[in-house]
Amino acid sequence: MSGTDSADTVSVIGAGKVGTAMAVVLSSRGYDVAKVCDTSGERRERAAKLVDAGATDDCVDAARDVDIVLLTTPDGAIEGVCRRIADSGLEIAGKIFIHMSGAVPLSDRSLEATASLIEAGERSAGVIREGIEQVISGEPLVNLEYIAICDNIYLKPLAELSGEALVALAARVGTTRLIDNMVFNVE
Repeated sequence: MSGTDSADTVSVIGAGKVGTAMAVVLSSRGYDVAKVCDTSGERRERAAKLVDAGATDDCVDAARDVDIVLLTTPDGAIEGVCRRIADSGLEIAGKIFIHMSGAVPLSDRSLEATASLIEAGERSAGVIREGIEQVISGEPLVNLEYIAICDNIYLKPLAELSGEALVALAARVGTTRLIDNMVFNVE
């Protein structure tokens, strides 16, 4: 993907601040922003007008006939949007889906739990890993792939956290892979 290849067509599902900004940036970089989708008519029309795109309130329509789908919805809408697209029968093989929301439970609850443990004085990577696993295990649709806790400079695995520690996670929800990470300054 070159960013200037006219074959790279994009739709944005969720026309809030992030979705609208991404549509404008991608359009300015040569991507064809074909559709903007939002439940708010005002937001979708405003964003669509900024990038000369079509506007729709149907996420399945937004995902049709494009190469790249940006999901920039609020966290509470992610599952419903993904389920509607998956259940629609729309051919999604070869499409790139990019999720830009908080990805509960990965981002919000898992990394917040990590921050709480570190703030409480926990330094054992094993204990922190178990805390993350416990949060994710409560989500039946999420299959954890890995948790890496390592030095942020050299990416060497840590047994005990100190300095800048990187906590990285990957999990799958169905066939969609979600990744996230956060750097913690540990004293």
